[in-house]
Amino acid sequence: NRLPEANELLGDGLNVVSTTELRPESSLNANLGFNLKMFAHGQNTLSISGNAFYRDVMDLIQQYQYDMGAFVHINFDKVNMTGVDAKIQYHHQQFFTITQTISYLNPIVKSDKDELGNNNVTYDVRLPNVPFFQSNSELRFSLNSLFKKESQTSIYWNMGYVGSFYRYSEIIGKYNKDKIPAQLVNNSGA
Repeated sequence: NRLPEANELLGDGLNVVSTTELRPESSLNANLGFNLKMFAHGQNTLSISGNAFYRDVMDLIQQYQYDMGAFVHINFDKVNMTGVDAKIQYHHQQFFTITQTISYLNPIVKSDKDELGNNNVTYDVRLPNVPFFQSNSELRFSLNSLFKKESQTSIYWNMGYVGSFYRYSEIIGKYNKDKIPAQLVNNSGA
């Protein structure tokens, strides 16, 4: 169970409109995961982990665009979510690490009626405005005593990718759909 947060119910007075009739979210969840250390040879380690999940959600709380400048939180009566997460990581000593993660989410609307009791045209369609494919890559070097004795300096590069997705239901409208483009973000630092 998840109770609505204060800003979901009361808004923020600027960009989020209050929604006092928002209901708590509840779900039945199942997860199956693994974590394997493929090899640990000398100073080298390779590990792989993964997780598959299923969520049967009632009254899912989602942010929805109210008008051009404001958002509101609404409940989706019934949503089934399935997905997988995976990670592979390689370490060489305490010096070098490469990490790759991938995540896929498939949230399907299972409400057959809308808020007004009409047949729901988005029944059995992917939940709108939710990214369903994400990936992250990281390369990290850790250097000991570089600037000061017994200190550690990390230099890293991270690349995050989010696949494109539709802002509104993908079955509404034939042309000029409001599509959020794929995003590729790079960060580096020390």
